[in-house]
Amino acid sequence: MCALFIGGKERPTADTLKKIGPVLVTKSIVEKMINFFCQNNHYYGDAGVAYSQENMDALFAPEDGDSDVAVPQGVEITYLAENEASLAGTADYTQRSDAVGEDDVADLIMESVTYASGDHAANRTSMKARALSWALSRNRFLVSRSGSAMVSDDDPALLAYLWPWLDPFGIGGFHHPKRTPEQRISLEQQVRNLLRQTDSPFQTDPTFAFICFNMLQKKEVNDNSCFRVQAKSHHEVARDLREIAPSLDSLADKLERNRDTNITDKKEKKALSVLKKMKTFAKNLKGSAGYKQCRRNEIRSLLKKYGTPAFFGFNRG
Repeated sequence: MCALFIGGKERPTADTLKKIGPVLVTKSIVEKMINFFCQNNHYYGDAGVAYSQENMDALFAPEDGDSDVAVPQGVEITYLAENEASLAGTADYTQRSDAVGEDDVADLIMESVTYASGDHAANRTSMKARALSWALSRNRFLVSRSGSAMVSDDDPALLAYLWPWLDPFGIGGFHHPKRTPEQRISLEQQVRNLLRQTDSPFQTDPTFAFICFNMLQKKEVNDNSCFRVQAKSHHEVARDLREIAPSLDSLADKLERNRDTNITDKKEKKALSVLKKMKTFAKNLKGSAGYKQCRRNEIRSLLKKYGTPAFFGFNRG
């Protein structure tokens, strides 16, 4: 977590931070929450989770050991002096920043910001080579992660792990194993139902809709993305793929380090030429080039069948 302070005459001090709620943690509340989940949410109990005073103490500086409310050591505090650039970057038409005075730090309102962070950026060619190498090696799946343990989007405990305050008893998660076949609904349908409830806490949560939308997008990409080649060169490309398979990993490594690198190895050159023959295609993925092309083809087909005036609702007569 990072707290950025902009403007003002002086940097915020440690005493100032102890008055600002969004960067403070109450140790007794955290302890009660952990104990509650361990006792009432079977996902936490089955995983062997337990409260650790040693871990709690390690989250705070030694001078805050006797204080119940303190700033965790993992919070990064940054200060940006007031100048024309910072004022322009934080200005808006609502003038909401003018309502917070220098003495109102106790009631400071901090906006929640959610973002996605990947391990690294990669160009399409290297990604294509890596995906093909994985598939040709008969591996089961692709995964991109920053931690040592992955939580699957299909894990029934996902809601209890990511949003324990929304599912404290672990009974309303996605893909719950105790649901009968007649009770099973899709992730998309359940997310829609949760967001449409009256006075739903899922509506006001700053991260729930954002993360679930990303999960649905990933699922749609996985369901609709594929490689496509021309029918006349299908057998040729299939034969070449078996030949270039050992060279794909080294080619992907070079392209990830430098996308403009000069490929001199003959096998890697051939692998690059084969990759150019394979197009990534997503026919039913909304917003993709393939989806737009399919919709254009539908319009052309209707125009050809009915004619332009009839298609747009005009009477030729």
